[in-house]
Amino acid sequence: MLYDELFSRITCDFYTRHYELSPEFTDGLQVTVYTECYPNIERMNDHYYRLDIYFSADKIPVRDFVIGVSFGDDQLDKCNLDMEIDNWVRQIVADGTFPKQIEDFMKEQRLLEDSRMDELLNDTDN
Repeated sequence: MLYDELFSRITCDFYTRHYELSPEFTDGLQVTVYTECYPNIERMNDHYYRLDIYFSADKIPVRDFVIGVSFGDDQLDKCNLDMEIDNWVRQIVADGTFPKQIEDFMKEQRLLEDSRMDELLNDTDN
């Protein structure tokens, strides 16, 4: 375990999975869904686990938060934990609003890129 005065707490109990979505589903964009699963210390909804779901698209190195959920009455073995996480991802990705989230993410990233380019051009003009 890493001990350092720089860190007040290090949580090692995170379990992550990555899902590459089919390009047919994402209009040809490369979309990766990321999950982070960890013990639900606060026992939100009296569940054992918390699961946060993110995605990134088009090789942009920014993850966009989708949803956080809690699940499970007790600790699960790896196989059952994987099945539970897979089911949550399938449910979120299959939801009709997910393609719109991807579209909105891409618009936001383009606007940020355009803004950065404008700033760069303005800085070089001065």
